Amino acid sequence: MKKLFLGLLLLSGQALAAPTMTLSTQTPQIGEQMQIIFEDTQSIEQVPDLSALQAHFVVRGQQSAFNTSIINGVQSQSHRLILSVFPKEVGTFSIGPFEINQTQLPAQTVTVSEQAAVPVASADTSDAAQQTGTESLFQVEAQIEPEEIYIGETALYSVRFTENIGLTQAQVEMPADENFTFTLFGDDKMGRTLVQNQPARFFERDFLLTPKQSGDFTVPPAAVIGYLPDKNFKSSRLGFPDLFGQDPFFDAAFGLPQKEVYRQSQPIRLTVLPKPDDWKGWWLPSRNVTLSETYQWPQTVKVGQPIERRVRLQASGVEGHQLPLLVQSAGQGLKVYANPDQRGQMTTADGLTGYEEMTFVLVPTESGKMTIPEIKVSWFNTKEKKRETAFLPAKEITVEADSQGGVMQTQNQTPPADTPSDSVKPKESIPAQNQTPEPIQSTLSPTVRYFLIGGFGFLFLLICVGSGLYLSRRRRKNKAVSLQVAEKNEKSSRSHKKPLPDLYPF
Repeated sequence: MKKLFLGLLLLSGQALAAPTMTLSTQTPQIGEQMQIIFEDTQSIEQVPDLSALQAHFVVRGQQSAFNTSIINGVQSQSHRLILSVFPKEVGTFSIGPFEINQTQLPAQTVTVSEQAAVPVASADTSDAAQQTGTESLFQVEAQIEPEEIYIGETALYSVRFTENIGLTQAQVEMPADENFTFTLFGDDKMGRTLVQNQPARFFERDFLLTPKQSGDFTVPPAAVIGYLPDKNFKSSRLGFPDLFGQDPFFDAAFGLPQKEVYRQSQPIRLTVLPKPDDWKGWWLPSRNVTLSETYQWPQTVKVGQPIERRVRLQASGVEGHQLPLLVQSAGQGLKVYANPDQRGQMTTADGLTGYEEMTFVLVPTESGKMTIPEIKVSWFNTKEKKRETAFLPAKEITVEADSQGGVMQTQNQTPPADTPSDSVKPKESIPAQNQTPEPIQSTLSPTVRYFLIGGFGFLFLLICVGSGLYLSRRRRKNKAVSLQVAEKNEKSSRSHKKPLPDLYPF
């Protein structure tokens, strides 16, 4: 009876136990993961309000756990909510207070310090570092060029991280800000470099930053999440602790435990200026605009002979779709035909540059002297902060008359029915209408004809069956490829968390 009473007392005490909050460390370093553990005997259904925590920490994930233990025949249960966070800055901060299951948990204080040295990924890397006298390095930098733009202008946002700690994987997280859009631009760049005479690897990724409104902004930091093999897993490698050492390649290939390391860039100030109030027409803000042309024509221009005028427009700081459509006016005695335009963007010495190419075909319709009109494009110089005009000057040409008089027929005319064309010659071997052609006698016997018909029929059947099988396999393959492409596009549209599995080969 006494044991039963004690057991009931212990169970009732656990049922009445209040929720608790535990920190994995109270002295974290920048880039070091810290866990906040909430525990209760009841299920924790709702995550507490983390808005105050996110001012100084990045919440990287959460997980729930359920634990049952029996000690001296007494069963106890606990529910856990585990938050993984990374400190953003150095200082002393409060974690909490939080409310869990209608219970207020008091705040706890943590002190964040600078990262003196990131733990090296492997013993091999550590030995190399000691032999060469290098220190572990993992840093993230972001840059915006330029830091003052006009609305409608695009800046180049670059994220670069450098490391020598042996990352097996990494992913770039772009800042989430409703005032901007980030579009992946160009190819990733990676290789080896020296940082303060220390050998390291670098990775760089570019984005197009497009503001949605004017004003003064602070672009939030970009982040890099790196993965290192867990330094405590060495003794559990199937009984062969030194077979591969702690090589990052084998660690990633065999799915060995890994830990996260986190780095952020510094926030960047960006000024977005509005469009001038007195501006009229197409808005093209740019630091530099060029308009060029090339001609293609015969030495002697005659009526009806085409002249090609190829025009290219380039503007720095904008994308191709932001350029106005080039227009070639038709002068007296000219007809103009425009081919479809081509637009895009590229990286030049001025940074991002949008371009547009148009080909105009000019056809003289009469002889004499005539003028090909100029082409003009108005744009706003963001350096000088004034309106400018890029133009191609007009050009005078002399058109000679053709052999038929000097005026081009601009309408389609059908030649008379009784006038034969020069390119069609009469056929002398066509029989007259009242002549009866002689019948063609077959020299094949009926048996041979039956075999031929049967053979062709069987061959046709094989072709039909083979084509059906080929098309069926082709459709299945295209469907599989489409699903893979759709899945890839869906993942790409959700975020810029593109994994970098090819960091370790170089």
